[in-house]
Amino acid sequence: MTISEISRRGDGLTRIEGFVVFVPGTQRGQNVRIKITQVSDRFASGQVVQSSEKPAASTPEPTGKAEG
Repeated sequence: MTISEISRRGDGLTRIEGFVVFVPGTQRGQNVRIKITQVSDRFASGQVVQSSEKPAASTPEPTGKAEG
């Protein structure tokens, strides 16, 4: 599956049939195979089992911090 977003905490986020899954240590655009490690009513958490490609380096992630 592909990590589609980054959460406010910095974890990768993907969806399985609309159900949100947080995957720490991933980046937007990364294709991964994950293992679900925890499930709650509103979301799940998973860990990377296999990563098939790295995201493109041309799109840096916003940090949310002001520079200066």
